[in-house]
Amino acid sequence: MFSENELNNIKREMSKLKNMVVLKLFTDFKTQKDGSKLRKCMACEGTYELLKTLVEFSNGKLKVEEISTEENEEEAEKYKVSRIPAILFVDENDKEIIRYLAHPTGSEFVPFLNSIQYFSGVRPYYADQIITHLKKIKESNMKIFITPTCPYCPDCSCSHPIFHSV
Repeated sequence: MFSENELNNIKREMSKLKNMVVLKLFTDFKTQKDGSKLRKCMACEGTYELLKTLVEFSNGKLKVEEISTEENEEEAEKYKVSRIPAILFVDENDKEIIRYLAHPTGSEFVPFLNSIQYFSGVRPYYADQIITHLKKIKESNMKIFITPTCPYCPDCSCSHPIFHSV
């Protein structure tokens, strides 16, 4: 999945996490008789493997809870998950803060990794400027749609955790 150089970069970036981050990953897995999980959704399998790699390099600061939309419909309904894979960033009160509805690859991967860092308490260098401007806006619900072909979209998505801190 990753080259040795990429794995070294991921390990370095994941070591920057300050606080625990919990992600809820919704997939279509079905538990087999031997206890293994079978996922029919190819993007779900790739997303699970990617997150497993991030957990491995997080020094215990990233936890991924995989939830089956097939086996746990109540949980999917609770979070209004209608598409998979869905990655939800949740706070300590189990409140959803960020929702990714895709397998974060290509140009989306680095901003996704930055989102994990920022959600863990790492502050980007421009956080103070963003917070100053955000304080002027009434509380709202924001949806960010990213397209891999846009050169700006993926980089904008990682600043979303800052909005939660205001």
